[in-house]
Amino acid sequence: HWVFGIAICNIWLSLDVLYCTASIWSLVVIAFDRFTATAFPIWYREQRKVRRFGCYSLFIWLLSGLICLPHLVGWNGKKFINPIEKFKKSLVRIDNSSDAVQCDLFNEKNYVLYSATGSFILPLVVMIDECIATESVCEEEETQLQQRQQHAKRKSIVQQVFQSRRHQQQHGNPESHHHQHQQHIQRADQREQRATQRMLIIIVIFIVCWMPFTLMYLIRGLTSDSGSSDGDGTASKIVEVVQELAIWLGYANSGLNPILYTIFNKDFRLAFKKLTMCRS
Repeated sequence: HWVFGIAICNIWLSLDVLYCTASIWSLVVIAFDRFTATAFPIWYREQRKVRRFGCYSLFIWLLSGLICLPHLVGWNGKKFINPIEKFKKSLVRIDNSSDAVQCDLFNEKNYVLYSATGSFILPLVVMIDECIATESVCEEEETQLQQRQQHAKRKSIVQQVFQSRRHQQQHGNPESHHHQHQQHIQRADQREQRATQRMLIIIVIFIVCWMPFTLMYLIRGLTSDSGSSDGDGTASKIVEVVQELAIWLGYANSGLNPILYTIFNKDFRLAFKKLTMCRS
């Protein structure tokens, strides 16, 4: 039962779409940042972090605003109507026997398709594509490193055969240099593999958390002309519980992401610790 009126209901719905969309597209930006760091390491290190992250943030909030804007300006999926009349439809009677109302999710078919595509389907496709591209770059770099390693090994053998003992003493043991180089390559490969695995874990958790809500949101919006809960009481209660679980599972993803970053990313932990200590 919603008791806060039409205005607060629509503000809450709009902010809900805005913040959830921003949270989801933040994952896309992180995956993109991971790809650019892997594919263009020299360019990535030379760019100013403040400017790059500022562009990321601007992109996230502008795109999130575009997703929630149609509801605020009165677009019903086909044409523009009086926003006030549209806002009134957000409050739906729980049953016909009382005046109790609930603040209902959007159920206009065109807007449901628009918002579900922009807030979940498109980000999911982009994230998967970015992870595949990142993995492809990592495999290509690993192949190149192995080729250079084999070349260095052959060169080391030739040096051992033809160089004199005095020359080795002056310039060091080539095999020792080769061993150090090999260890450096292995550590770099391990870091790349761990970073890719972490991103895959975050994407899997994202899918698990948001897929139920997206399916519920699409089915509900495309198959019903009303947000009321008519029909068999038991069935309606089950549907209502499933909807609530799907909604809160999606919310949980936004709470899980900072925890996952804290667990998996040492730089994030240090930056977060520095930020909290400065404010305190």
